[in-house]
Amino acid sequence: FGFDPSHAGKVTTTWNEANKDTVNILEDVMGVYQAAEVKPTKMLMRVEQLMYMLTTAKMKLYVNGSDRASAPISVEDVNTLFARYGLPSIELVQRDIRINKNGGKTFDMVQPWKEGKILFVPSNDFGTIEHQYTDADLDLKSPGVEYSKYNNIEVTNWVQGLKEGTNYTEFVSAGITATPVVDSIKSMYSLDVLKTAN
Repeated sequence: FGFDPSHAGKVTTTWNEANKDTVNILEDVMGVYQAAEVKPTKMLMRVEQLMYMLTTAKMKLYVNGSDRASAPISVEDVNTLFARYGLPSIELVQRDIRINKNGGKTFDMVQPWKEGKILFVPSNDFGTIEHQYTDADLDLKSPGVEYSKYNNIEVTNWVQGLKEGTNYTEFVSAGITATPVVDSIKSMYSLDVLKTAN
């Protein structure tokens, strides 16, 4: 999707339970920040990465100092530390999508955010919403169908059964006539916390 492979970073030490006492998260974040041409303002991550970050020994040491190095820390504490160094703030991505497979009655829960990935973004402006032309916009309307538009939503209404000699049925359909265009992808960077650079 146009993501520059050179913008995909890896950590110096894998973020896992065995490395909680040695992993240096501040060093990993600073590495991505310093490599970025357009400086990111936010780090988007899953809650698992944040919880790991809050329990590492070096992050507690950076936030609390050596006299309280084992005291718990919060995301606000980490964001304050990052702000002190001019680093981006943390924002959680908490999304689950329910997908219906095979048209049945059961739905599978899917997390669209890739495990172990942190995305560094330059601002809240990811791109634009572009209007897509519909048949009605191009004056290619179907006979017997009424069209109405509300912003980027097109509503169609039609009736079946009067001419066909069957039961009378009215149909209403709505569809979005817009597409998101991510044009700031060239300014985004990712950090894979499950793979090392070596």
